[in-house]
Amino acid sequence: MLMRLNPGKTLAEFMDIARNGDVGALFSVSSSVGGPGSIDHDQESTVIVDLAAGQHVVICIIPGASGLPHYKMDMLSPLMVTPAASGRPQPSAAVAIDMIDFSFAGMPQTMPAGRQLWKVIDTGRQLHELALNRIARGVTFAQVAEILRNTPPDSLGTLAGSAPFTAMAGVAPMGPGGTNWAVLDLEPADYFAICFVPDPKTGKPHFDLGMIRPFSVR
Repeated sequence: MLMRLNPGKTLAEFMDIARNGDVGALFSVSSSVGGPGSIDHDQESTVIVDLAAGQHVVICIIPGASGLPHYKMDMLSPLMVTPAASGRPQPSAAVAIDMIDFSFAGMPQTMPAGRQLWKVIDTGRQLHELALNRIARGVTFAQVAEILRNTPPDSLGTLAGSAPFTAMAGVAPMGPGGTNWAVLDLEPADYFAICFVPDPKTGKPHFDLGMIRPFSVR
């Protein structure tokens, strides 16, 4: 995801926290503005983001099999965004989804296959993501939900490759007020949208509080 440093914070401070702190500590010096969602092997995720000028860091916070976040294994890179000469019009989206506490408002139940653009906004008070997953043939959404309910929160990152669904695309975690446009090319299948971000008060992942929604592409 794309982290923008807070005013007055330096890249050296961010990197020191990345080396010695935890994920939560990164948000003391920066805020997430989204980016391409997490995906499984051989998949591709594309988003459009209107970045403000300033120092950013591209970072992967997904945990590996050992539980160590990928950024601790050097999956992070500084990105300086320079001021734009002029503004650009917003892309025209086929679908607009509001990520609220705790639901995906505006998510259609059925949508056409093929290329399309989704406008995704965080209108809640917490960090949210829109992770899109394709369900394997012969598997029901109820079975997927059961697997997720029975997986401990600290083991959710290790489901890749073993669960009957594939992380296809989406939008990385972004803070309140953020907007990203997800560029999608979905084939006919059953899918679900989910947010894995943990709730600071309860420790539960947001999908456990309602941020999970099945949909079909036909």
